[in-house]
Amino acid sequence: MHVFYYPDLINGPPVLPETEARHGIKVLRLRRGNLIGITDGHGTFVKAEIVDDEVQNCVFRIIEQHTDARPVGPILHIAVSPLQQQERFEWFVEKATELGVNIITPLLCERTVRPGVRTDRMQKIIISAMKQSARAWLPMLNEPVPFSEFVSRNLPMQRFIAHCMEERKEDLFTSLEAGKDTVILIGPEGDFTLSEVQYAMEHLFLPVSMGSARLRTETAGIAACCMFQFVQTPATKSAI
Repeated sequence: MHVFYYPDLINGPPVLPETEARHGIKVLRLRRGNLIGITDGHGTFVKAEIVDDEVQNCVFRIIEQHTDARPVGPILHIAVSPLQQQERFEWFVEKATELGVNIITPLLCERTVRPGVRTDRMQKIIISAMKQSARAWLPMLNEPVPFSEFVSRNLPMQRFIAHCMEERKEDLFTSLEAGKDTVILIGPEGDFTLSEVQYAMEHLFLPVSMGSARLRTETAGIAACCMFQFVQTPATKSAI
């Protein structure tokens, strides 16, 4: 079932936004009587039937509705340095959304090469990935924040900083506890500086490793998402 995004789903008329309708009618060849999914990105997901298949007036009828007051399960917040190659950062944002990340914050570190982020384009990528994965909650994409400012904020107590230096570190996977809101810091291509790691530790961030391999920034971010989601299923974890 194809999924569409309609932010005014609850209070607006039962008509798909024209951009969504055009994709459904012209590209996917959907017609009257076809069933579709619609989400507002704020916890509501409906199963609906197309009643009128005009691009400028694609009317739908809601058949089933499900609403979650907040995202199901604990919140995952990934704060990650922007990358020199924008498309690699976009790939991370897309895949992290599909994997269920709740908040993404571009983190401006000492070794961040390209601090700018095209948030308008990123938002479109997030919406597309949310629809692809049939999720009801649209992840929050924050504006870029300097490292020291972010670390000193009031954040969840389960907080980690992943780095590659030869310092004492715990294993991220075994350190994660199920059911707890979590924030994970991922550094730039040149890694965090020692002073950044020490500053994070002063603010109760636990230094962690994701294994023996040196991962690219975007790969580390995806690995962190996968580990977090896997830990939320204790029965599966205990079977390994």
